[in-house]
Amino acid sequence: MGHRLRLHLSVDGLARTRLAHSPLLEAVFSLRTLADPAGSSLHTPWALAARSRLDGIDVETLLSLWTPCAAVPDFLTPPPRSGSPQLTEELERVRATPPEQIRRDLAVTYEDALPPGLERLYRKPVSGVDGLVRLIEAYWERALADHWSRLRLVLDGDVVYRTRALAAGGALAVFGDLHERVAWDGGDVVIGSGGGEEPDLRVEVTHEGLLLMPSAFVWPMVATMFRPPWAPAIVYPSRGIGTLWQVGESAGSEALAALIGRTRAGLLAMLDGPLSTSELARRAGLSIGGVSRHLAVLREAGLVASHRRGHAIVHEPTALGLSLLEVDGAAEVAAAG
Repeated sequence: MGHRLRLHLSVDGLARTRLAHSPLLEAVFSLRTLADPAGSSLHTPWALAARSRLDGIDVETLLSLWTPCAAVPDFLTPPPRSGSPQLTEELERVRATPPEQIRRDLAVTYEDALPPGLERLYRKPVSGVDGLVRLIEAYWERALADHWSRLRLVLDGDVVYRTRALAAGGALAVFGDLHERVAWDGGDVVIGSGGGEEPDLRVEVTHEGLLLMPSAFVWPMVATMFRPPWAPAIVYPSRGIGTLWQVGESAGSEALAALIGRTRAGLLAMLDGPLSTSELARRAGLSIGGVSRHLAVLREAGLVASHRRGHAIVHEPTALGLSLLEVDGAAEVAAAG
C-alpha cells in the first residue's frame, strides 16, 4: 500500500484556496477513458462515439500519455490561471514549457519505460511539444468540442456549489464530500485510504494556496498535482456528471420549456459562458430587443445574472439557472417558439 498524501494548509494556504476548471485537463483525462472505457463506464457512450471520429489522428501516441498506474506528465496539465480558461490559452502554456521540465516530467512519469511515441518529445522537446499540442488540438475538435458547452455547465455548477458550501460551512463543508478518498483532518487535506506502514507524504501549502478542480473525466478517481513548479491541486469528480451522456431529449427539457417557455429555456441553455445581448441574439436568430425582454424575465426569476464587462453588458446563468439546466440534462436549444 502506497503513501497517503497529506496537504498541510497554512492560514495563507487556506485563505488562497480557489476553484477552477480546465478544458485541457478534460481533454487529457478523457484519453484515459478512451483507452479503457470499461474502467470509466459512466463515459462509455462518449468513448464509443469519439472512437468513430478519430480516423487519421495518431491516437496511439495520445493514449501512450497515460501509464498503467493512471499517471500523466505534469506539464500537460498546468494549473489554470483563471477560473475558466480557454483551451488555446492553456495549450500555449504547454507549448512554452521549458525543455528541462518536459524531460524531467517524462522521466518521473515513465521512469525507464518511455513509450516509443514519446521518444521524439524527449530527444527534441521544443519541436516535440509543438507536435503534441497540435495533436491535442485535432483530438479536441473531433472528440470534445461539440460537448464542451454541456461539460462546462456541469463544471460551473460544481464551482458554484463548492463556493456556496465554503461560505456556509467553511473548509470542512468543502472537503467533506469531494471524494471518498479525500478527508479533512485538523487543518490537513488527506488523500488516500491509509492503513499501510509507510508514513504519509507531507506537502506544505502556503502562499500559493490549494487549487480545487472539478472534472468530468477524472471519475471515478481523484488526482493530485504537487510537484514544482505547479501549486498543489486536487482534481475530483464533478457533481452532476451522471446525466452527461443521456441520449435523446429528456422529460426534464419539456418540463423546463413548459415552466419558462421554450425560447427562454433555449436562451438559458445557450449561456455556456458570459455572453452579451447582441451575441446571444446572433446565436438564437432573434432580435436584440426580443432577447432583452426574455433576459429581463429570466433575471427577474433569478435564473440569469447580468453585469458590465468593459463597454458591454454580459449575461450568465445563476446557480439556480445552472441547477435547472443540470436537471434538464439535454435541454433543446430553440431559436424561437
